[in-house]
Amino acid sequence: MQMTELWSAGFAYRAQRQGRGDFALGIQQENYTKDVVSPTVPEEHFTDRPLRIYGTGALSLTERVTAYAGVTQGLEDSGVAASSAENRGAILPDAGTWQADTGIRYLPTPRVKLIAGIFEIEKPYFNLDTSNVDRALRLQRATGLELSASGEVVQKLEHRGRSPLGRSQGHRPKSEGGGRRLHRLESNQAHFDDQCQLCSSAASGALS
Repeated sequence: MQMTELWSAGFAYRAQRQGRGDFALGIQQENYTKDVVSPTVPEEHFTDRPLRIYGTGALSLTERVTAYAGVTQGLEDSGVAASSAENRGAILPDAGTWQADTGIRYLPTPRVKLIAGIFEIEKPYFNLDTSNVDRALRLQRATGLELSASGEVVQKLEHRGRSPLGRSQGHRPKSEGGGRRLHRLESNQAHFDDQCQLCSSAASGALS
């Protein structure tokens, strides 16, 4: 049985100037606790109190063009070690993640929004090492370009499209002769999502 508790307290500030842009900054103190009770392994308890921050900003370049940027730190539950691992049932440390992105938003019409941006995401990767211990093996990083379009193309016809193109890579530590070597792993990926739907008259002016 696994019991996880997460609560946080923080502070956020936002400033906005009509027609010029806006800025937001936040900081949170997380309180993360996890207990695992199992009849086959000793009871496990884990506590962490990481500090998370985020910041976003947007600047209106023209009436229709806005530049934006943001960075966000996240926190993910990593679960417990696999049953086949030497440390089976052990609580894996919570994974601190972060994401940064920047780009341009363009409004060709008041009802259509186009976005072109770049992003980078980083998080730990957990798996079995050469000693069969389940632990964080490397930092997994994904970078890429994201293109999206949303809005009412014609009256009562709403369209959403999103196409992230990216590359992921990681750095895996490996002990050799008392030292530590970084192995770089890379992969390319592309994906496209497209949605088109008819809208009711009451919702035909909504933008996502």
